Amino acid sequence: MQPVVISAMSRKGGAGKTTLVRAMASAFVFNKKRVLLIDADPNRALATWAERAGKRGTSSPLLSITETIKMDELTGIVDETFEKESADFILIDTPGVGGGWADTIAMLSDLLVTPLILTRTDLEKSMETVTWYDRLRERVSDPSQLPPHAVVITRFVVKSGKSVEPVSLGQQELLSEIRSLMKPVPYPMRERLAYQDMDNEGLLGARAAQLKADDNPLIRGRARRYDDALHEAIVVTKAILSRMAAAPASTTKAGG
Repeated sequence: MQPVVISAMSRKGGAGKTTLVRAMASAFVFNKKRVLLIDADPNRALATWAERAGKRGTSSPLLSITETIKMDELTGIVDETFEKESADFILIDTPGVGGGWADTIAMLSDLLVTPLILTRTDLEKSMETVTWYDRLRERVSDPSQLPPHAVVITRFVVKSGKSVEPVSLGQQELLSEIRSLMKPVPYPMRERLAYQDMDNEGLLGARAAQLKADDNPLIRGRARRYDDALHEAIVVTKAILSRMAAAPASTTKAGG
């Protein structure tokens, strides 16, 4: 099976690209999939996260990381991974700005995913990403070769455990507008402490396993929030992948 290339793209920094990539990596590794992370963001947030996870013992032999901001090098990394079939999924984290690099990454990818926080600013910036994608379809000779584009609502705030509605009427109206304009995947990523802690703690499943192995029952009890976040990450990741299944069939992006 050749790797599936998924690239997180947004023209706004702080939209949650890296958090989304970490969550997807956690979901794939939990399901015993080999994951190659490529950090193409000069800020190196994904690369430093992977380094911390390795030091804390919350990474996995199934997870590998490399980084480059040069598109020729990135293309070579993807091609080599295809040739060796050394990963099941390649996840690419990208800068929160526009540029010619975006066209290159799009043509290498099987799926583009854009995280979106429920704010007017994020909606407008995400629309810039959607506009870029639409214009790219007009520029390429065969639009069917472009990957599908999925939008994921992130940092979704809820009232309580019994409600999945936004906390305000304004957010409900904004959510309705987003659904009309972008048709996001049906499952949002909630605002969870586990996702925030993941920046320091590593893979969700690995951190949960560490906590469950602790002798202190109070420490073991903290594993639940990581398990809950991991379950959500798995559901959201499946919803993202379903956009590939719904897209028209096209030839492989890389590796022949």
